[in-house]
Amino acid sequence: MRGYPGFKSAAERAAYLLRHHRFPEIPFDQLTPGELGMLVVALRRELARTQRHAIVAHARGILLTACFLVLGMMLFGIGPAVHLSFFPVLTREALMAGGTLWVAVIFTTVLGAETADYVLRRRLRVARMWEHAAHEIQHAIARAMDARNEVAAR
Repeated sequence: MRGYPGFKSAAERAAYLLRHHRFPEIPFDQLTPGELGMLVVALRRELARTQRHAIVAHARGILLTACFLVLGMMLFGIGPAVHLSFFPVLTREALMAGGTLWVAVIFTTVLGAETADYVLRRRLRVARMWEHAAHEIQHAIARAMDARNEVAAR
């Protein structure tokens, strides 16, 4: 078919573009109503998959946040004095060692906070990427439905 090098029809080109997530390039106006229907079903399936990925990414972020908060509370639970501590044996050893262990605990806390910040920012970036992909698919579905309504009106 002229204008579609390597493809025999506009439907093959649309399927290729769908597989490679190039939604703005899909030629909805050149498809038949049957092809549009199949493409809308494939787009909705892709949307459901993408939304699932976004939910999983958010859930992983929530789980990691909870883990980092628990670890942080455990480190802070060592406490400034023996009577305030969750770990009195470790606290007594730290006070006896002249504060060397306190430096290690503070360093570990700072390192853990930086690691948590890095990991959680990455998780948030991944979740936002999936949400952006879902938005693109929703826009493509709306364009396909508009094209389908135009074809039906003719």
